[in-house]
Amino acid sequence: AESWYPVAIDLERVAARTELTSVAGVSFRRLHARDELLFLCVHGARHNWSSLIWILDLAALIKNIHSSDADTDEWIAEWRRERVLRLVAASAALVRDVFGVDLPKQLAALSRQSTASRLARRWKSDLEEITRPPAWKSRLRKYRRLSSSREWLKDRLSIWREGASYLLLPNQKDFRMARKYRLPEACAVLLRPWRLLVRYRR
Repeated sequence: AESWYPVAIDLERVAARTELTSVAGVSFRRLHARDELLFLCVHGARHNWSSLIWILDLAALIKNIHSSDADTDEWIAEWRRERVLRLVAASAALVRDVFGVDLPKQLAALSRQSTASRLARRWKSDLEEITRPPAWKSRLRKYRRLSSSREWLKDRLSIWREGASYLLLPNQKDFRMARKYRLPEACAVLLRPWRLLVRYRR
């Protein structure tokens, strides 16, 4: 992770707030929702929110918090004391902008502040740059859209012609091989596919 956004979290308080739960008969302690939200924000921000799945995880958690009508006033006060409120607000703004998630009232107000909005826009722009499909995929989609057109057929025929020429038309190496084994130069046409098979079968 990058060394950006250094934070000082009271881990003893985090541990005291963990909740005992069980899944499939296995008991374990899980983070309180406020701490899980904070850790997701810190982790995502330190990696510049470069993975869409991290934003999706945060969106799912914020939806659960919003539907539970949790009182986030105390959470926000603690985040302000720990100097991570701006980071949380910017991460929430990113979730809202990417997935259209409704935020808790106070967090929504904080996410609209200029600093949080600006940081969220930068993260979103970087994410779009990372997730933009490569140029060859765009061309492939274009070819598929033109599958019934003359342009597509012409392009396919050109590719097939080039492939056939590479496989069947002998070059200087093929002619040299024919001369080496004292074969007529016409045999270079037969030597070409055999030589390619020997070359690429490894």
